Amino acid sequence: MNLLSADCPRCLAKNATLEIIHRTPERPKLLELFELLCICRVCFRGVIAVCNHVMEENTMREEFLYTEPKVMDIDVPAHIPPEVERTLKKGYEALRARDWETAAMLVGKSIDVATKFFAPDLATLTLFARIERLTSDGRLTRELGAWAHHVRLLRNDAMHDPLDTSEKDARDISHFTELTLNYLFTLPGMLVEFQGTTSP
Repeated sequence: MNLLSADCPRCLAKNATLEIIHRTPERPKLLELFELLCICRVCFRGVIAVCNHVMEENTMREEFLYTEPKVMDIDVPAHIPPEVERTLKKGYEALRARDWETAAMLVGKSIDVATKFFAPDLATLTLFARIERLTSDGRLTRELGAWAHHVRLLRNDAMHDPLDTSEKDARDISHFTELTLNYLFTLPGMLVEFQGTTSP
């Protein structure tokens, strides 16, 4: 076989075409595992496909088992609402796949979704107004409010001119977004947990 279809652990593309460019030498024991060095045709990065020999009706065939490196779980800040987590994870998947435009838009969108939890009366208004409300109410420090506005502007740039979105832009959005979500959700959630485990 010269091609293999599998999920790429490098860019997370589903059912990606992996081009086999090298096989490990056959071992004396045919039933031992062997490896294929592949190149993903989506991200063009190297992937190892681990396979096995399977005997069926006196015929030996090769069976794909799994790819390496293992797909790492995507970590997101604790205590964030499911809707925010869903959007953020999609953005992080795009970041891992080096799709900077999509990453910038989705990670930035998680700030948009998150602010609606704290200012539902402003949900129909602009993200700018929601960030301003959270800052004036003390939910965000002035510095974090400025960062949230920075994320908003970078995301707007990615939406209106995606070809200009750089890796640095996408990673900056990710960094600033994580700081903001930690302040809005993670730290308060940790405090509630701490208070629940200590006596008054």
